[in-house]
Amino acid sequence: MFFLILRLAFIIIIIYLTSPGSSLFSWHPFMMVLGYLGFMLEAVGVFAKPPKLSTEDNLNILSNVLAPGTILPYNNISWLSKRSIRINIHALWQVAALTCACIGFSAIYINKNQNNKPHFVTWHGLCGLLTLVLTMLNFTGGLITKYYFSIAHFITKSKNINKFYSLLKTFHALTVLSIFSFHCITVYLIYYSNWIKQYQNTLVPYVFAIVPLTFALIFILGYGVNYLNNRIFNKNNNLISSVKTMLKQDS
Repeated sequence: MFFLILRLAFIIIIIYLTSPGSSLFSWHPFMMVLGYLGFMLEAVGVFAKPPKLSTEDNLNILSNVLAPGTILPYNNISWLSKRSIRINIHALWQVAALTCACIGFSAIYINKNQNNKPHFVTWHGLCGLLTLVLTMLNFTGGLITKYYFSIAHFITKSKNINKFYSLLKTFHALTVLSIFSFHCITVYLIYYSNWIKQYQNTLVPYVFAIVPLTFALIFILGYGVNYLNNRIFNKNNNLISSVKTMLKQDS
């Protein structure tokens, strides 16, 4: 819940500062923040499990408490608990996130063209471009994962189809860590932009210096550590061992 409130508060701050629709540029920060902090984290939260506050594992307690909060209480609504339904909801949130990212990118690209300004000459621009490229790759990987078993038999005759699927899911999930980390770095770099200078006598620059890094830290602890601990290093579900076994069987 803490993370959800923080996300919504930051989106409201962006709306206040940019007044979406007041100019072509105003759509850039609003759409980017809405896409990543709003829709993409909602997509991740679809699969979040309720906190295990009774466990003796302090790492699990920390990661669950800091996990991305969601607008919809997926764990408390019976029909939303079905995995097939959650996958479809996750896909819809991701479509919304990518759509917002593309609109935000288009807005700044066209705005720079109209003002005869060069593209991707700052760390903010380069980091933003990398974030968008990774988002598109992740989205493509998600589509392949969703329809994997419908097309897998036409691609390979390997006996390790299920293990390939597990590996693909893992890479799809882990790329979200890099995507959101780069997004937070991109937002942080606004602190060094010309746009922020108009607020130099206010607290706004400090918001952009502190909040994005806080988001990144919370997400890494709440999502990354939990996923790595339960999916990759868990003795009962060790992905590394599965990959080794798969390679031995195919050799």
